[in-house]
Amino acid sequence: MATLPRKKGPAPRPPSVDDQMNDRSGMPINSTGVSNK
Repeated sequence: MATLPRKKGPAPRPPSVDDQMNDRSGMPINSTGVSNK
């Protein structure tokens, strides 16, 4: 397992901050299964 990339990238479950940013961007965050609004 490689280090989890905190920046935008193929992360299994990005941080809440990145999650919100990606969510607003319009990326399929639901697919990862993270806490989405």
